[in-house]
Amino acid sequence: MTAIGVIPARYQATRFPGKPLAMVAGQPMVRRVWEGAREAKRLARVIIATEDARVADACRGFGAEVAMTRSDHETGTDRRAEVAAQLDAEVIVNIQGDEPLIEGWVVDAAVQALADDPGVPMATLVHPAPPQGLDDPNRVKVTLDRHDFALYFSRSRIPALRHPGAAPRYWQHIGLYAYRRPFLLDFVKL
Repeated sequence: MTAIGVIPARYQATRFPGKPLAMVAGQPMVRRVWEGAREAKRLARVIIATEDARVADACRGFGAEVAMTRSDHETGTDRRAEVAAQLDAEVIVNIQGDEPLIEGWVVDAAVQALADDPGVPMATLVHPAPPQGLDDPNRVKVTLDRHDFALYFSRSRIPALRHPGAAPRYWQHIGLYAYRRPFLLDFVKL
């Protein structure tokens, strides 16, 4: 199964312009993400998708493969779709450009989930949400069904705490997903 990772890295982010090039422990954030993704054993390639020459130049400077995209994309998913439309791979992995602590084994786990069940078109990962992040809108929470399929993603706490003293289990989304092609995600806003 051939899998390719795509890292959308938009320079003109609304909340944090220049975020891909923000320094994290002495390196641009996008480089940290790329290095973590490159540790994945299941990826044949890792491509950084950007609309900005500054990001492209910085990425090429540390050896990354870069795909230039249109500047009118509203989301990283749209940017990834533009790049994925040009790729010949069975699986595409979308790796968020602002996940500098991503590790290769996490990427491999999403790809492995597809390899383990040929009937599953898409896989993503979650981990237990830390209590201090439950009300943080920057942390995406996930509700799972009894078979561990994602039912709902939200920036708010889900499920809502209806009874004082109740202890529901909260899950946080990890910023990536893998999907088997062809899939609807290949055609988002092209």
